[in-house]
Amino acid sequence: MQASTSSSPLFEKLSVENAYHWLVTTGPNQALADFLKVHGHRCIRETELSEKTWAQEPRKLIAVLQSVVQLRRQHADSKAAALPRLTEKQLLSQLQSPLNAVGRFILKKILPYARSAVAEREWGKSTAIGITARLKIGYQLLASALCREGVLPDEDLLYFLTHFELQLLTSVKRGNVDFVQRTIQQVCVRLDTNCEATYSIQSCRPNAADECCLFRIA
Repeated sequence: MQASTSSSPLFEKLSVENAYHWLVTTGPNQALADFLKVHGHRCIRETELSEKTWAQEPRKLIAVLQSVVQLRRQHADSKAAALPRLTEKQLLSQLQSPLNAVGRFILKKILPYARSAVAEREWGKSTAIGITARLKIGYQLLASALCREGVLPDEDLLYFLTHFELQLLTSVKRGNVDFVQRTIQQVCVRLDTNCEATYSIQSCRPNAADECCLFRIA
């Protein structure tokens, strides 16, 4: 897909909307679909539950692709871009560390395991992010349901609540819902009244006993 996007000299200069329209119509739409099928659960700030994945918002991926294409154009004629993949023997021959023959022999034996460990680490990270992506869908469905029931005025507010508070919201007791709604209103009031940023080089200390436990149940 990078080769296809690089063939368009204006791809990185297009707006995100126009670039996405080009990819899904006249561009490598199948390559984009295949990429999202494999890596659609990834995104920037991918561990944040409120962040949408590339599969949910493909336009977020377009900005990343445009940056990659622009970077490849800038370094197309550089030596770094034309540098071939070095073999293990070539890597060891270019080492400037003072290693004797025994050290180089041990490093040669360890190097394949190190590369395999890096690949397994990335696979484990991708798997963990895939599980997080499934959890995101669950939270999004819950937020949508709470908004439809009139419990939450905005879906994004769900990500500012603890699981205990979510349990109160989803219970059948109306008093619990009223309590959490009052708590949300208190948070909004505090944000509105304390809109000016304050900075301190000392450790943070609450002004009152309940400053740091706004959601505490009496």
